[in-house]
Formats: sequence, C-alpha cells, structure tokens
Amino acid sequence: MWAFPCKYLQGDLGNCDIPCPFVLRPVCGSDGVTYDNDCILDNAICRDPTLFKEHNGGCDCNRPCPFVLRPVCGSDGVTYDNDCLLDVAICGDPTLFKEHNGGCDIIYQVVVHFLILLKGSLIKVIFKYAEEHCDCNRPCPFVLRPVCGSDGVTYDNDCLLDVAICGDPTLFKEHNGGCGVRDNCDRPCPFVLRPVCGSDGVTYDNDCLLDVAICRDPTLFKEHNGGCEDCNRPCPFVLRPVCGSDGVTYDNDCLLDVAICGDPTLFKEHNGGCGVRDNCDRPCPFVLRPVCGSDGVTYDNDCLLDVAICRDPTLFKEHNGGCGDFDLDLDFAFAFDIASECPLLDAPVCGSDGVTYPSECFLELAIAQNPEIFKVGDGDCGCYQECDPQLSPICGSDGVTYGNQCLFESAQCQDSDLRKVADVSCGS
Repeated sequence: MWAFPCKYLQGDLGNCDIPCPFVLRPVCGSDGVTYDNDCILDNAICRDPTLFKEHNGGCDCNRPCPFVLRPVCGSDGVTYDNDCLLDVAICGDPTLFKEHNGGCDIIYQVVVHFLILLKGSLIKVIFKYAEEHCDCNRPCPFVLRPVCGSDGVTYDNDCLLDVAICGDPTLFKEHNGGCGVRDNCDRPCPFVLRPVCGSDGVTYDNDCLLDVAICRDPTLFKEHNGGCEDCNRPCPFVLRPVCGSDGVTYDNDCLLDVAICGDPTLFKEHNGGCGVRDNCDRPCPFVLRPVCGSDGVTYDNDCLLDVAICRDPTLFKEHNGGCGDFDLDLDFAFAFDIASECPLLDAPVCGSDGVTYPSECFLELAIAQNPEIFKVGDGDCGCYQECDPQLSPICGSDGVTYGNQCLFESAQCQDSDLRKVADVSCGS
C-alpha cells in the first residue's frame, strides 16, 4: 500500500504545491484524511513523506450508493449490486478487490436476468401510467443552468430534465453542468493570488479559477477585480499616488479601492497626491534611474515623472526602465515568486525576443516562462543590429578589425570608449 511517488526521490521535494485538476476521485490517506484525488494526496505526501495512500475511496466507508443494478464479483466471492457497494466493502477491507463484472455464481446471474425482464415489464406499466396521469409537457422557465441527464443529453435546466424524466422514468440526473464538458473544465490553475469576485458572491483566487467555475455554470460571470466585499485584500507595493475625496493621498489605486470598500461614499479625486498639484516645479536630483511614463516618455528618474504627473494627473508610471526596455511591472513579479525577485542591477543583456533585460537574472525568468528565448549578448539590444555582409574593414582602438561600419558601431554600442583608428585592417 506504500505510495511514495518517485518524483520525491529525484530532488523535487521543494515543489509541493503543483497544480492539481479539479477531479473528484477520492482517496484515503494514512492520516485518515480524504483527499479529492491522487494529485492532492501526492502534494501532501511531498510535505510529509511518512504519509501514504491507504486505499481508493474516501476514509468514510459508509458513504451512500445509488440504487443501480450492475453486479460485480468481489475477491471474497460476494456479488455486489454495483461498483460503489464493492468500493465501500474495499474501504473496510483493503485486501478485497474486484474479480470481474457480473455476479459470482450462475444462480445470481439467473436472478439478475429475471429482475431485468421484470424491470422491463414494470417500466412499460410506469410508461402507461405516466402517459395517462402525468403532465409531461408543463412549461419551464428560460433559465440556463445546464444539467446532464443519464441519457447523455445536456438539458438547459432541472425543469426540462424533469419533463424528460416524466416521459422516461428510467432517466435520472448525472450531474450539474453540461454532459461532456466537466473534463474540459477541470484544468489546473496557477497558485497566483489576484482575487476576483464572481456573480455568485464567491471570491476566487484568480481569473483562472473563476473561468473553471464559469465553465461548470455558464450563468456565472465576473463582477469585478478584488474579493467580494473583501475590504482587507492585499495590495502591491507600487507607488502611483492618487488623491481620495477625503483629502488623503493613497500610494496606489488598490489602496484607495480598499478604502472605498470600507466607505462607499469615498471616490478618487485625481491621480497624484492631494495638495501637490499647485506646486509642480520642485527640484529633482541628477540621478539616472530611468522610468517609463504612460505617455511613452522615458523620464530620468521617479522625481521627474512625479513632476509630470503633477502637471497631468492622468499620467502614471508604466514600469521601471526606459519605455523601450524590459517591463519591470509588478505583474511580472507576480508571475514568479516575489520572494525570488531579481536585484535591480545595471548589467543589461539582450534576449532573442528583442527585449533588453536589466540583468541575466531577469532574462532567466523570461526564459523560464518562454524556453524559446535565449541570450544574444551583453548590453542593449540596440547594439545587436543586423549588419550587411559587405566587407569594408575598420580598425578599432582595441586593435580589432571590424568587417564594416555597422559591425564597428555595434561594438561601439557595447564599449563607449571604442574609437575608429583607420578605415583599413589593423595589421595593414
């Protein structure tokens, strides 16, 4: 019964939160806990290697089973009416297993065939009674809450399925949601906390989890970003000041939204801090830490951008770095663990996607997201222009002969001290 996954012996102990599908196939752990499926149990085993799988099925061996006659034979020689009843028995005795479909002895099978014949006659009687006494054509509301019938048909709502059951009493409801769509709805979602509020009043951790819920219930939709009436949701550490109608300057829109959640009479007055709009011409230091504004302009530092925001409150900071450089927006940091965010070093490298990354660390994060990206070279991507193969030698001050002016300029882009010595090879 020991079920220790091999992957935990291969150095993968540090990743115990792998995404699992939304599939309900209960298994019982040795800790007496019922896990929704093997994947979730594997995550628990990863955290506690002493844990193992006891058996399939929940830890509660007295779960109810449907009244369905599909006989199976257990290894104890007992004929069970269906797989569910056998699973309940296996839950109580893990050494038990299924021998085969069908009853364990011929006499039982004869009885089953007799019951099937009797059932056929009984169904005819029920049909006749239904035709004579039931109103199977009653009107149903125009509500879209799909349910799946045992005939494999998706009905728009429970009422329409009830009408069908009225006409065919052998029919029953399989599950909520359309037939054949549940497997497509159970896709794994990332462990990212960006709460959104669904129209059912439930707060979902991110859009993906809400999409899974919408897949199961197409009447559901997204109300807004942020939790439902959750006034204490976390906000990013981003400085984009906004002024509230209460005269308070909030560091960003998210913090103002949290305040509005607690006081619905509050609203946003304008971008930028409160009380600073009349004094926009404050001095700024001569520091080069480029930032990109929402107007597409690269400002030498945050102070200069703040002055521009003061003059134009609709303006905001897009990201650190120039507007043509790599976007250091917080969304990127969320996509990877903020705890492992790269230090902001001035050591640019060029990626094959044409993006200039602040350092190799950020390039490696991008490669982790898109393995097709690779490093072109050190320095700005503007230094790696495509050059014509035409030969027109130039001798550089570093003693290197460059094939033509384009190649020389690319090298000069990476080394600002490089100078042209002559329009011939260096050895000439």
